Amino acid sequence: MLSRALQVAALSSVRVAAVRNGAAPVTLAVRHLATTTSALQASTTTRSAIYSALLSKQIATRFHIARRSLTADAVAAPTTPVPPRSQLTAIPADASAAIQYDLGTHLPSVLTVPQADGNATLHVKLYPARPVESLLVDVASELGAEHAAIYSVSSAERVRWCRSTPLADVVADGLRHDMKLELVLDGGKRTIVVELPSLTERAKALRETIATLTPKVDAAVALKQQCDTRALRSANLLVWGGLGALCAQWGLMARLTWWEYSWDVMEPISYFVTFGTGILGYMFYTVTRRDYTYELMTDLHVSRKQAALYRRAQLDVRQLRADMEALNAARTALTRVEAEYGQVDGAVAAAEGAEIESAAAPTFRPPVVVPPTSEGKQG
Repeated sequence: MLSRALQVAALSSVRVAAVRNGAAPVTLAVRHLATTTSALQASTTTRSAIYSALLSKQIATRFHIARRSLTADAVAAPTTPVPPRSQLTAIPADASAAIQYDLGTHLPSVLTVPQADGNATLHVKLYPARPVESLLVDVASELGAEHAAIYSVSSAERVRWCRSTPLADVVADGLRHDMKLELVLDGGKRTIVVELPSLTERAKALRETIATLTPKVDAAVALKQQCDTRALRSANLLVWGGLGALCAQWGLMARLTWWEYSWDVMEPISYFVTFGTGILGYMFYTVTRRDYTYELMTDLHVSRKQAALYRRAQLDVRQLRADMEALNAARTALTRVEAEYGQVDGAVAAAEGAEIESAAAPTFRPPVVVPPTSEGKQG
């Protein structure tokens, strides 16, 4: 359409020029039309070449960006290191292969296949959330097999697992029903029996931790409760002592007003006593940035008394909290491990851990002292 419009315009301009110059309009029109058509064809060819170059450059740029992104993602992909041998469950002496659990995370970590021909022991990193196909591919590749399958075997049945099943489900089913796993290579040419760790082996370290920390935490909690009881008793004495002091002040003022002196003498004294009490309250707010209340004063006294009693009894509260957290974590982990084997006895230990945690919680929360700022009052 654009070239046609240019040709029509060129013909019109040629006719006008021919009439002015007295030349033959047809000859001039044909010559100018040929020249214009050649120029348009050249410009169209040039424009097509430019567009093709730009398009190829854009596609190449996109390809390089995509390739760079894929390369960066591949480099940045997280790799999970294999835990040290001391952190893994042991391998039975007569086992042809075994799945070793990480004693820290309590998850299947490594498939270990000892080689009978003197070669190095094969270690395959396990990823419980991935399909079992990834494990089968790795095992087949490492052992030089073309195909691998996994079975759950017991005295009553033998079940083959789908390759898309998560590895965690395969192992969990074997633990719960006391079954072994079999890796069958190349349609039965080679079979590897995979042992799973027993509950006793996986729970050994956790039970040792619980047995070590339980008496230590119990003794520390009992000592802390004694210190807290003494601090509360001291706070009660302070509260009742404050009430007795106010009653004694009231009686003294009454005695001096109606028996010893007169109201004319005691009025300014009572005024200064009241105003001095207000000054002391405002001084307390200036130092602590908290309102002067009886409840706050009681909490402060309890907190300071607790700290003094803890120091005197050589009780490290931070260490106690750390031991409690470790004990509760061990009990929670033991509960989960026992549940994997179909046992629920660990729930009792978890409940005991919650009771100890509530018993060791502080009776009063120490007030937070906020330093003064230029923005105004801080709560």
